[in-house]
Amino acid sequence: MGYPPAEAEDCTIWFAIAGAGADEWEGILGRRVDEHSAEIVGIPVFVDDANLADHVATETTPEGADVASEVLLDRGNFTFRAFFEPGSEPGEHWRPLMSELEPFGCWFDTWNERLVAISTAPEHAQAVADYLATRERRGELQYEAARRHP
Repeated sequence: MGYPPAEAEDCTIWFAIAGAGADEWEGILGRRVDEHSAEIVGIPVFVDDANLADHVATETTPEGADVASEVLLDRGNFTFRAFFEPGSEPGEHWRPLMSELEPFGCWFDTWNERLVAISTAPEHAQAVADYLATRERRGELQYEAARRHP
């Protein structure tokens, strides 16, 4: 089952990826709140400081793309990225991750078999970070938090 608000997605919100080239963008599913704002209903895989369920201000480009300009309402969710080593056995690494993080009510987006984005509510963020840190210490994955500001 997917994230329920994603069923009402009606736009793609474009975010510039910080630190990337001038033309590096990520399109994330959104649900329009009004003419100039939208709720993020997809999990950001590459963008920092924009999280599932946040509301963002949007500006429409002359080409008709909705570009995020700022977070208007921070819902407090945390996004983590889990990277599986290129040398690890190929496969669906995300399945055990999903099962083990299920008690924390996490949502997932699998970019590919080696990169998984994980969203969790603020009350579970430390437990999820601890779980990922344990797996990182065992050499099973690497992870990073995509939320840079509290």
